[in-house]
Amino acid sequence: MWSPVLKKLPLNLKRILKVARKHNLRWEILMVSAQITNQLPAWFHIGASEELNKLNNCYYAACLRENHEVTSVQHISDIANRNDLTHRKHIECSCNFCSEDRNNLKCAKPFKCAQLAKDMMECILPKWNPNTTTQSFNPDLTSDQIIAKEKAIKKNEVVLFNPKIPSPSSVEGGFRIFTCPESQSKIPAKQDPPTSVEIQHPVRAHIASTH
Repeated sequence: MWSPVLKKLPLNLKRILKVARKHNLRWEILMVSAQITNQLPAWFHIGASEELNKLNNCYYAACLRENHEVTSVQHISDIANRNDLTHRKHIECSCNFCSEDRNNLKCAKPFKCAQLAKDMMECILPKWNPNTTTQSFNPDLTSDQIIAKEKAIKKNEVVLFNPKIPSPSSVEGGFRIFTCPESQSKIPAKQDPPTSVEIQHPVRAHIASTH
């Protein structure tokens, strides 16, 4: 993950980053949609293996940044998932993708850049990888239950718990403070669907106070 040198930054930015480091500000989520993970920066990714740091500085990474103008995981994913049956791992490959990259982007070896994109995607851990982060089972309240919940809150009555695992609706919404860096999970949270023989028993929870 990228860590700037504070002494080269303006005073206001220094103060902001010092406070962020002091209180462990971090992009931390239980589960996140592929739509949001695709918006994360591709370079110095916050949820990738150490191997990605090596790839960030390899020869063809410069071509991806400068010629292909890659900035996000979505860009990397698009290149990595190209599908052309005529593609060949050769400098003179004549498939549509390689031809376009050579002619329009001045990419000397498109097949090398495509392979690097695939390698980079494999370095992104499951929790932040758009191919693995979304869970098939994530139950939510129905519209009627949501209305009933809002009425119960106003009347100070029993409120139905929402079982849906929260996920940020934007990149900015994923930042958390007072986190514990040592305990960060590398896999997305998930729920297992109940089996047909399970009997669902209601559980009542009491909250002493709210702020």
